[in-house]
Parts: sequence; structure tokens; C-alpha cells
Amino acid sequence: MMVRKGKWITDSSPDEPWEDVARRALEARLDLVRRFLTRAADAAEHTENVHQLRVATRRAMAAMQILDALLPPRRALWMNKQLKRIRQAAGNARDLDVLADRLRHRDAADSAAYKELLQRVERRRADAQQPIDKIRRKLGDKDFARRQAALLRRMRLRGKADRLVRPTFGQTACRALGLLVEDFFAAAAADFSDYSALHAFRIQGKQLRYAIEIFAGALDRRIRSELYPLIEQLQEKLGAINDHATARELFAAWLAESGADAELLPALIAAEAAALDKARQEFFAWWTLDRAGELRRRFRELLGSEGRERTA
Repeated sequence: MMVRKGKWITDSSPDEPWEDVARRALEARLDLVRRFLTRAADAAEHTENVHQLRVATRRAMAAMQILDALLPPRRALWMNKQLKRIRQAAGNARDLDVLADRLRHRDAADSAAYKELLQRVERRRADAQQPIDKIRRKLGDKDFARRQAALLRRMRLRGKADRLVRPTFGQTACRALGLLVEDFFAAAAADFSDYSALHAFRIQGKQLRYAIEIFAGALDRRIRSELYPLIEQLQEKLGAINDHATARELFAAWLAESGADAELLPALIAAEAAALDKARQEFFAWWTLDRAGELRRRFRELLGSEGRERTA
């Protein structure tokens, strides 16, 4: 029986038909989105549920991309559209939650200016809750669960060769993850003086991370125990960069609007810019050519093992 709780999709045999594992994996991912969408919209305390909703939606979108070849196109288009809307709504709210928490913990947080700015952030956060509530009501009306069930029922191998051969979970895992590893290292070769390239690398790292979570049950256990933690570390460091960049952009946009807190914002923009520069330096000190080269070598070595010593 497949484990459906948490981030890992495991306990399936590498010899099991890929089509069967894929259906259960997507069901698990979409179930989490529906669960946290309800909690994020209905709970009195939204912060953690909104965070979990954004993470669950990212994982579901990654699964939809990985499983695209098995999905009925029209139903997949509808589902991807809803997931994108949920991710955007949850992302906007989560960015404001992170910003509010940062403001509460600043040394000058008790000053009148900080309190006024925090109130402004909290008002915007209240406004950002409305799209989440709206999506929840709309998807309830459209019966998200019914559409999910129909999508899953119609998942199948669509290529003639695949239908004849019926690839196994293990065969698909090695092939699919191998392609994502190559995409990841292609993104790693970009010029990171351009922030957009660094952001693209972060997104590619997320895709690799979420794919490992799906394919772990068919792969050498060391991919999960040794290599996955390094991808997690990379995501944490790039996430810190992204948080500071997002805060700087928000403060800059608010300064352009002007207002009562206009005198405070330049100092906050400068502080976020300094923190962003520090986070970037720390990342580049950690993500060295040696570390990247060793990680690539280890992925190639372990994917070549074709599932020996599977994840427990």
C-alpha cells in the first residue's frame, strides 16, 4: 500500500506498472491541495494552513507536469488552471505573512512607525485572504473532488509503444529523474549575476526535489538519504534570497505609492537589499563548483543503480 501522508510517495514496487503508481501519486497530491484549501479558507488562524496550501499546490503542479503524458488534455488543462490560481492566491498571502513576521521581530518593532507599517501589512494580508476564500467557494460549487476523480480515471499511457510495453515504475523513475537532473544542472550553469537566472535555478531545484519525492520508492535509497537533503539545503538558501528580494520589491512598490510610512520605507529597502546581498554571498560560498560537480556525479552513479537498495 502506498504511503499517502506527507511529502513522500513510497512503498510501491519498482516492477509495478508506472501507470498505476502515477495515478495514486497524483491522487495523493491533489487530496492535499483540497484539504489545505478548505483549512486555509475556513480556519481562524490562516498562516500555517496557507503555507501548507502553497507547498501542496506546488507539489501537485509538479506532479501534473511529470505525469503530463498520461493525462487527458482537457481535464488536465482545467486542473492546471485551478492549481495556478490557488498557488498565486496562497503565494500572495504567504509573502505577506513572512513580511509581517519579519517586521514583528525587528529591533525597532515597538516604534510608532513600525506599528503603523505592520498594520498596513496586516490590512493587505486580510485583503489577500479574500481570493483564497473565493477560490474555495468556487471550487466547491464546481465539485473539485468530482473533477479530480474523473481526471484520475482517465489517466492512461497514450503512446502506442508505451501501451504495448507498459513501462514499470522503476524504468520510468530512472529515465524521468535523469532528465530532470540534466535540466537542473543546465540551469546551474547560467550566469547568476542575473537574478532571474538564479530564480530559474531555484524553480528547477523545486522540480527535482518534488520528483525525487514521487520516485523515491523505485530508486536507490541513498538518493533520498544523501542527495535529497542537499537539494533541500539549496532550496532553503535560495528561498532566503527570494524572501529578501520579495520584501525589497514590496517596500519599493509601497514607497512609489507614498504614504504616512514613506520615511520608514527607504531604510527598510536598504536593509532588505543588504540582507539580500548577504544571502547571495552565503549561497555562492556554499554552492561551489566542487559541490555541484560531486552532486552531479552522485546522481549519475545512483540513478545507474536502477533502484537497488530502494527507499525503505
